[in-house]
Amino acid sequence: MDYKYIVIYRFEGISPSNLDEDKPVYQDDERGINVILTADINRHCLLIDTGLACASLLLRGMFGGEKIQDLPIAIDAEVTKIQEKRVSTSKTGAYVVIIIDGRAELDIKENLHRETEHFRICFAAIDKELIRKQHRETINAIVASLAIATGPEYHAEKVASGIHFIDENGKPLFSYTFQGGRVREILSKPVSSDKECEINKVISLFISNPTLKTPVRLVTQSLETTQDNLRAFMSAWSALEILVNKIFPIYEEKFISAISDDHNSHGVGNFLERIKVVMKDKYRLTDKFSLIASFLSSEIADDIELFKRMKQLRDDIYHGKEFDEEDLPVEDVRKMAAKYLKDHMLTNKNG
Repeated sequence: MDYKYIVIYRFEGISPSNLDEDKPVYQDDERGINVILTADINRHCLLIDTGLACASLLLRGMFGGEKIQDLPIAIDAEVTKIQEKRVSTSKTGAYVVIIIDGRAELDIKENLHRETEHFRICFAAIDKELIRKQHRETINAIVASLAIATGPEYHAEKVASGIHFIDENGKPLFSYTFQGGRVREILSKPVSSDKECEINKVISLFISNPTLKTPVRLVTQSLETTQDNLRAFMSAWSALEILVNKIFPIYEEKFISAISDDHNSHGVGNFLERIKVVMKDKYRLTDKFSLIASFLSSEIADDIELFKRMKQLRDDIYHGKEFDEEDLPVEDVRKMAAKYLKDHMLTNKNG
């Protein structure tokens, strides 16, 4: 059966001021992926909320006997209640709607299945967590790409998600949803047309190339961690550290090749290869970052100095020294991880 997996994030840092209409920022028909910026979360949550309302009413016995005739009115009332609560507890902001189309086999048990004129609802027909796991890296890539292309100092708050299925007659079959989270006050900016193009490009690069899925996942975890500065800092730092270790050989090879090309000598080439072998396990993390920065950054000295300070702080935390969690430079390390992820991908489309 076909399904739609919808995940909605509230992105701090993206203003809804130019979102009178939905703004599609990414579409991949082959993978069945659509990404939309919107200010109207309730419209995009309608199917999610209807599924939640149906399940709630089913548990309360509204699908049996004489009560079923009151079902449409009861569902409308439940959906209205859900959406009014969402509006009353939400801050102004822009939402990113990720829609993934797919197909899965359902084992529908009749004793756990109900059908009405407009929809079907069932329980225990499929392990939806398997679907979520299947698309987790794609969701991570999209969330991290949006942050990297807009404002990685801000947070991404998941506000709704759900999977609903569509039968051969086009009738939806609903399931439960996840909702929740905390909102923070923050200055936000609209997305320009240039930024739309950048978002599209970065999402395409990260979805098409899974080689950096671990730092991408960690950046996403840092963005989602709004209530724990330490976890957010460590997730962002881990993303940066893993990125540096993973991509360093690429820039080491570029560096050595450049010197070798400038000194067209077999002896120089052998010497450089020998240095590469000898130094293989001797580079410190800061040494690796410094070389990468020399290729990717226009602010090399500032980036290296900031990297050293953040690494020292990470070392102090690991060694049990006192630190102030509220003053952890979460945004600085997240921005640096995002910057080097993006610039590396744009510079090395295949690596």
